[in-house]
Amino acid sequence: MLNLKDAYARIERARKHQGELAQSFHEWTTSGGIQLIGERDPEFARYSWGVSMTAEPNENLALLAGEIFNNLRSALDYVAFQIYLTGGGDATAKQAKAVAFPIVTEEEKWKKVVIANVPNAWGEAIEKLTWCQPFVQIGPQSNVLPALRGVGATDKHHNLVLYAMGVFGIGGIGPELGEDKSMIMMMAQPGPEVKLNEPGLIGMVYVRESNSPEYPNEALIPWSSGFQLEAPPPPNAQFGFRASDGSSVSLDAIPELISYVEAVVNRFAKLQTPAVPPTPAPI
Repeated sequence: MLNLKDAYARIERARKHQGELAQSFHEWTTSGGIQLIGERDPEFARYSWGVSMTAEPNENLALLAGEIFNNLRSALDYVAFQIYLTGGGDATAKQAKAVAFPIVTEEEKWKKVVIANVPNAWGEAIEKLTWCQPFVQIGPQSNVLPALRGVGATDKHHNLVLYAMGVFGIGGIGPELGEDKSMIMMMAQPGPEVKLNEPGLIGMVYVRESNSPEYPNEALIPWSSGFQLEAPPPPNAQFGFRASDGSSVSLDAIPELISYVEAVVNRFAKLQTPAVPPTPAPI
């Protein structure tokens, strides 16, 4: 069987950092370091909400998150390296430097990638690797490893940022609009980066003429027309971490991500060593 001690150590390290991240974020938000600000447009029937950082957290949250993601990515790479060694690979060979846990979204690329990333993998090992791939998964699970691949590749050229997003479970409170008017609810996508003293727009609710052109040339309804629109309930602000390539993981999803990677590693815990080591691929 594979020696997965280092992989599990990385997962436990990620779990420890996740606890530190959750605690630091809680202390920061409860101390008023970040605020949701609502604003009534002075001219048109429109309300907007933004997130504002008034004080920096005591811990570097993006750095903590980066350590979590890097540890999870490393846990998977340890699995691939153990397969490589068990299959007869040489840890000191040039080929060893290219070993990595493959993450493939397109099935037609799978065979080429798995041979390149995990040399010496045998039939059962390849089968288990295949069942972990995004192109095999269904629904939201197909996005988990691609997201980790993005946020877990952070380095000095690929930094994580904290972002905010408004979740619109909001409803406008106003008179019957009729067929000539419509209420629009907008959510900023992607959510803005959270920066000190730089409020970022996360959501907006407004009323427009139904027969007007599409945004941004639509006709908004001025307050001066006598139209009444009560302030809707504010959106629910959620936070997460985004890499420069657009990959992101929400703060609330990190515990689930850790559990998902742990389940992937568990899949290989009882992988049997091949009776006859595969012939090493040419270097």
